[in-house]
Amino acid sequence: MAYLDTNVLIAYYFEEDENHRSAEKIVENLRSGRKQPFISPLTLTEIFSVISRNIWKYRLPPHLKKHSERTRVYTLVKLILKALNPNIINDEPRVEQLNNTTVFHIFRRAIDYSSHLKLATLDLLHITYALQLANKGLIDTFVTLDRDMLTKTEPIEKLGLKICAPINAHKRS
Repeated sequence: MAYLDTNVLIAYYFEEDENHRSAEKIVENLRSGRKQPFISPLTLTEIFSVISRNIWKYRLPPHLKKHSERTRVYTLVKLILKALNPNIINDEPRVEQLNNTTVFHIFRRAIDYSSHLKLATLDLLHITYALQLANKGLIDTFVTLDRDMLTKTEPIEKLGLKICAPINAHKRS
């Protein structure tokens, strides 16, 4: 099974995306290997954010043009999810102590990985979610099109998570 980075979902759905062909190949390979895609609530939130900030640059289905921007965003996210049909994992609302502060456990894990991986915050959280799934035996691969994340392949793989991406991926978050 594989955890999909947000950029893979966006690139797969929108043919005008510069990484569309790469995303198609990745998804075809996952499907031919019968690997179920997984995403996290973070991915879902990020899809809404990306679509909301960039809706003007995507070719929308004609029937959506008459609707409010909010409706267009929600509908596009629904269509993206339908196209890939990923499992959306549930957040585990556990908290842990960090010094004198209570934090969600996913943030605590990300803090633990931060000095080792040196990733941007959202990338670090995606990897943390993926590692949580890998530790449960639900996934073994993280799929991304983000070159910044690909520069961290070795330390991520040392943590037990394979990285899958095309060599020609463009910078994406």
